Amino acid sequence: MKVLSELSNDITDNQVYTVAPVLFPQLIGLFQNETFGPATRARVLSIFGVFTTLISHMDTVDGGANEKLLFPILPGLVDATITLIGKPVSIKEDFKLQTECVNFLSKLVSTFPKQMGDKVSSALPTLWNLLTKNAESHINDVVNNADYCDDGVDSDGSEVGFGPLVQSIFEFIQSLTEKKKVLCVDTTAWRS
Repeated sequence: MKVLSELSNDITDNQVYTVAPVLFPQLIGLFQNETFGPATRARVLSIFGVFTTLISHMDTVDGGANEKLLFPILPGLVDATITLIGKPVSIKEDFKLQTECVNFLSKLVSTFPKQMGDKVSSALPTLWNLLTKNAESHINDVVNNADYCDDGVDSDGSEVGFGPLVQSIFEFIQSLTEKKKVLCVDTTAWRS
């Protein structure tokens, strides 16, 4: 997955129309398959994030890139992402996956506020539950534990744990506040 992650950074807009239709179904399969570890599944979302940015930039030139490549897969991927955020944390690496899920949702809200309007309403309660369910154990295990030693770093050197997840949740809320007017206007426009 590391190689694919690095390769996705080097894909050009000319190659996307060839690569994305072949790669996206495979990535979705990896993401939804629980036999793969949290690090692999987190990296899949990171790759989708890279493609989301590239395709959204392409759409400014080629007005159909989003509709052809992203919009057909995003609803199911977003639903799977929100469902995964709601799953209980059993190992520390689950925090990395949930953090990447929240980062991915933030990117989508920033990039496609109109399309994410109704998905946000299902993400917020899930994020709130995640925050409140893990806060007590974080306080007991980290804050009130004098013997706590933080060694939560993954193979990429990124912090893993509840702290980075909380930061990602706040960044998600910030992305919502920055797009508040667009989200409100668009969701009411869809009702009429």
